[in-house]
Amino acid sequence: MKTTEYMFRFPGCGNEPSRYSVIVLQGVSVTFIRIGSAQKPFSLLVPRAHDETFAHVRAEDLARLAIAQAICAELLESDVAHALDLDVHGPLWDGELDAGQWRHDAAEAVLEAAPAVAQAATAPPVAPRHAESDATIFEVGFAATAAAS
Repeated sequence: MKTTEYMFRFPGCGNEPSRYSVIVLQGVSVTFIRIGSAQKPFSLLVPRAHDETFAHVRAEDLARLAIAQAICAELLESDVAHALDLDVHGPLWDGELDAGQWRHDAAEAVLEAAPAVAQAATAPPVAPRHAESDATIFEVGFAATAAAS
């Protein structure tokens, strides 16, 4: 399975923003790791009913969907005991998201070129929508799939 890692910063407790690594296991889950913290990683899982539908969604879109849910549900600063279901009808986060990895001994990210994600010929491209629009990844990307069926 294909994995892609992204980095983002989010205002946390204190004066400096917290750094997070988001690892997307394509079409399966999104795992959050708070860099420099003893906080355990937590994951949002794509519900089994949507496995096939999300198999071809871009990793960045899954990451943005999961980040928006983690922010709204206040998961970033809490200790999550178990994996949660990803809200597939939620908005996409509109913040700065970088492909690459954090160097755990430095405050800055090590950027690497994001690998191209091959989309299946039958899968429609997912147009990113932002949280302000109230459109969801499900409405945008999968309406075309339903119309084609």
